[in-house]
Parts: sequence; structure tokens; C-alpha cells
Amino acid sequence: MLTQSLPNPLVVANWKMHGSLELCQEYSIKLNASSPGVDVWVAPPSIYFHRLSDSISPAIQVGVQNLYWEQSGAFTGELAPSMLAELGASFAIIGHSERRTMFGETDQHVARKCSACIDSGVIPIVCVGESISQRETGNARRVVSEQVSSILRACDSKSPVQIVFAYEPIWAIGTGAVAEPSDAEDMHCHVRSMILESTEWDAKQIRILYGGSVKVENAAALVAQQNIDGFLVGGASLEVDSFKRICQIAAGV
Repeated sequence: MLTQSLPNPLVVANWKMHGSLELCQEYSIKLNASSPGVDVWVAPPSIYFHRLSDSISPAIQVGVQNLYWEQSGAFTGELAPSMLAELGASFAIIGHSERRTMFGETDQHVARKCSACIDSGVIPIVCVGESISQRETGNARRVVSEQVSSILRACDSKSPVQIVFAYEPIWAIGTGAVAEPSDAEDMHCHVRSMILESTEWDAKQIRILYGGSVKVENAAALVAQQNIDGFLVGGASLEVDSFKRICQIAAGV
């Protein structure tokens, strides 16, 4: 009987509004091949997409940090999923907490982006997570459930292989704080259980990443958890040596 293998751990670099031609060059030189046993994706600011994708190892996938759900129209400054697919973008990060809190994106906005990504062949990395006040008042699981449910309702009939989730507790992003491995595992397990209970997808094949002040020092303890399938790395991705080491840790090296 044939068995379906589980996907490799995935490590994604989110440069946010950082980067330079120099950083593109450094990535292309130092990250010249993916570590065996781990998939490596990089999301620079879109202005650097072509420079990085043209120079980095073909083993490394390059994507973008955001897009819009319409395929064309009078939406100044936005990027259409079909445009990104045409240019070779492999994935898009959507629903990042910074987009939700600073730019007012709702669960419905994120769900529409997710659906449009899949229709265009661009893999969405869907970010979910709670604020510190929501966690302290015991509402963390409810908030994440609502965020995940909106995606499952919008995309239940679509290909599940084309979705990655990233749990990023807002209070741990860029603060130096990090969720305890057991707490992160609990939320990852909850998200996977929702997928299992609410869809006909093979929940084991859906990668759920952890994001929130991931660094070399805490990566091993986090990725050792059963339901943590890799990382969405912010600040540490701007130091190529650190990011490369996190990739190796995820690969078990």
C-alpha cells in the first residue's frame, strides 16, 4: 500500500519593510542551496522580488508579503494574484498581524485574499494570532478560531495543499518575547484539529508554522513540538547566517 509522505518543515523569511540590493546579494551567495529535509522560502519587499528570484538558488522559493483579492481594476498600489503568478511568485503572506492591526484588514478580507491566491496558483501563508489582552482575558483560542474558520469557509472546496497557516501571537512579534513551546504547540494542535473537524482535507499535510521572535536560540525547542511544522521568521531573517542556521535546525541538522 502506498503511503503519503508528510511535507518537509518549512522556514519562511519575511523581510517586512527592510532589505536592500546588498541583502539580496548576500542571500544569493550564502543561501545558495536549501538544506536537505527543509523547504526554504523568502519574502522580500516586492520591489526586490525580481533581483532576488533571478539570483538565488532555484531550490529557494521567492514570494511576496501581501496582495489584493481582485485580478485587475482601479486599485492604486495593489498587486493582483494573477500578476504575481505570471511573474513567478510562489507564495504570498496574507493576514499578517501588522496588516490586520495597522491597515484594518478583517478576517473576511484575508479569506478573500486566500481564495484569490489559490485560484491563481499562488500559495497563501495565512497568518493568525491573538493580542496580549486577548490572551490574558482567556480569548486567545476564540480569536484564532474565528480567523481560521473564515479561511476554511472560503476555501473548503479548494485544494488544501495550497494553504499554509502561520500562528503568530501578536505579543511576541518583534518584542523578543516568545510563546512557550508547550503554548505554541497547544495552539497549533487546535488549528490542526479545526482543519480535521471542519474539512475533508488531510490535516497532517497542512503545514502550520510558528512566527513570533523566532531565533537560533529558541528554534530547536519550538520545532521539536509535534504540530509545529516550521517557522515564519521576521527580524532574524535579516541576518543571513542566523536565518540559515534556523533552516538547519528545522531540518534537524
